[in-house]
Amino acid sequence: MSNSSQGMIFYSSIKPKLMKKTLMRGTLLGSAGVLVILGGGTMLPIAQLEFWGLPILLAGLLLIAVGLVPQRKLAKLEINPHEIHFDGERVLFLQNADTVFDLPFSGIEKIDYLENKQLYGWGLRLKKPIENTLTKKGATFITQHFEGYDLFLPYFTKRSLAELHSQIPA
Repeated sequence: MSNSSQGMIFYSSIKPKLMKKTLMRGTLLGSAGVLVILGGGTMLPIAQLEFWGLPILLAGLLLIAVGLVPQRKLAKLEINPHEIHFDGERVLFLQNADTVFDLPFSGIEKIDYLENKQLYGWGLRLKKPIENTLTKKGATFITQHFEGYDLFLPYFTKRSLAELHSQIPA
């Protein structure tokens, strides 16, 4: 979180525990992919490799990709975090320096910290009708419902939400 002359800015952050879990899972799946490729390439006779070689290679590469892509996304998010800008009147959510949505703070009914096994962040319940308050400009994962909330902003911490709540007049 940082304070600027225009208001408060909150940055997403990846918990080390989540990064470690994602890295371990990615390493296991990537290793399995390498073993499939090496095992298939060294154990099968050439006659069978003519038929099974390409499917074995594709299966191995798929395992490697499935294992390493989530870790890469989290690492990228650590380097270039999402941002929430709050100036007392408006809330802007930025992803890669592009505004994803913009809404008046008066259009937010409730903001809570939400967490499950693999995901954490802020849940926003908007006042109805939503169409009159929310200006969306992209990012499909943001608008998915999470435990009855209209918007879910992943990887924002409980501490930063407490800081936001302390700055809001009751």
